Amino acid sequence: VRQTRHDFRHHNMVVAEYARKKDYQAILEYLQEYERQEEEKYSSGFCRNHVVNNVLSAYVNRAKQERIEVTCDIRLGKTAGISDYDLVSILANILENAVNACKRESGEKRMEISLWQKGNKLIFVCKNTCTAEVKWKDGVPSNQERVGVGINSVRAAVKKYDGSVSFTAANGIFTCRAILNHSGSGQKEEDGVSC
Repeated sequence: VRQTRHDFRHHNMVVAEYARKKDYQAILEYLQEYERQEEEKYSSGFCRNHVVNNVLSAYVNRAKQERIEVTCDIRLGKTAGISDYDLVSILANILENAVNACKRESGEKRMEISLWQKGNKLIFVCKNTCTAEVKWKDGVPSNQERVGVGINSVRAAVKKYDGSVSFTAANGIFTCRAILNHSGSGQKEEDGVSC
């Protein structure tokens, strides 16, 4: 992801130069090659949605660097009606909290990530080891009598899709479940990976 972001300005310079020369065919060919290369780069990822794939890849890699065991079950079709911005807000905040919680564990460190569609619902469940006592405020985990900014971001994004987010902690496992309603059925072109 960092490499793609870094190289993007170089690709823009090439396209801009073709545009100055009014070589529109070269622009089309270059963009097709760029798209093909990016597809190949992420073809071994979690799913075809680049945003979801990038977020999952970043946090799974971060978890593995912290020696956290990660299992994934990603079955994602089209997410029509859910913005990439909101998907990042929801997934990244939940995954970041899970990684941070696992880092504080002295024993086993484990995360389970599931993302699937059922009808017009997108369901995301993240479980992580959590032996520490969780403090709650109005059914939401809190830090020093306040709910964190990340959790508020998740709640605001989920609310846009008439969804729900819930948190539980039991038997050494913390679970966050987010459900969103969207216009794509998810029945066609479903893809994903279990790891």
